[in-house]
Amino acid sequence: MTKKAAAFSLIISLLAALAGMFAPCSLAVGDTYATVSAGGEHNMAIKTDGSLWAWGVNWFGQLGYGVISQQQDDPNLVPKKIMDGVAVVSSGGSHTLAVKTDGSLWTWGRVSKTDSGADMPNSEYNLTPVTVLSMVMLPDESPAASRLYMLGLFRGVGENADGTPIFALDRAPTRHEAVTMLVRLLGRDEDALTGTWEIPFTDVAEWAKPYVGFAYANGLTTGTSDTTFGGFDTVTPSQYITFVLRALGYSSDIDFAWNNAWEMSDELGFTNGEYSSATLGFSRGDIAAISFAALTATSKTGRPLYRELLERGAISQEAAHNAGFDDVYAE
Repeated sequence: MTKKAAAFSLIISLLAALAGMFAPCSLAVGDTYATVSAGGEHNMAIKTDGSLWAWGVNWFGQLGYGVISQQQDDPNLVPKKIMDGVAVVSSGGSHTLAVKTDGSLWTWGRVSKTDSGADMPNSEYNLTPVTVLSMVMLPDESPAASRLYMLGLFRGVGENADGTPIFALDRAPTRHEAVTMLVRLLGRDEDALTGTWEIPFTDVAEWAKPYVGFAYANGLTTGTSDTTFGGFDTVTPSQYITFVLRALGYSSDIDFAWNNAWEMSDELGFTNGEYSSATLGFSRGDIAAISFAALTATSKTGRPLYRELLERGAISQEAAHNAGFDDVYAE
């Protein structure tokens, strides 16, 4: 073989390898992905059930499933499941970082102690995820909101460029928003949107009518007067806690007083003395925290709310397990 032919053969081999590296990958039809992160030559995707999947080049263990692929022409084109309960993922050049719904930070691939904070020598390969920090707080996001989102019981106000939800947890919600968030917490979004409701209130925004209608028909909310709902007013802690207590089966006429509803929520354990008549400010983050804590609160039937949602099919066992409810498979 001449030098020219050998060089040409080498070029063809390199092009073939590159073609393999960048070959398209088809994700399974029917799967729903919340977000995708593209690294230098590998990719990560979080499904809506919180499971993390990886594919692409794996020279440094950046896919995280326990092996290294040193062959340039052997990319991993079939997504492999890496772990459950993931809220956020970021793919680097040769490493990956992920935050789970419990707030823990994980890393794998070719990462240094300086870059990742992990207790390891510089440039060591981690072939599977290792914990870096036990708890991190993400901008505009909390573990409670992430877990509710994973369960399908909470939504954002929009999406970032990478497809992750914008929770706007610092924003003060209106009564319209609060009732909508309550209905979604109960897994009744579709019921509200497909139902026909009659309400006596004349000041409800068009988009909110299905949610206010459902909540009013089911005794979860009342108006600020006989004909007004006050939907554009900001919701107070006592008002939202009242909504949740009613959803748990308790009566504001018998079991608690709506204007100091936090007293009963403190007893039930889904608040812990942080709300009172002196509370200034109430945010979407507060609603997320109260809502997630209420899932384990005992309803008037004697069972936790999340159990009722499981039995009704509003949430799946897998999603509940991934969100941190470890006993969902118990008899």
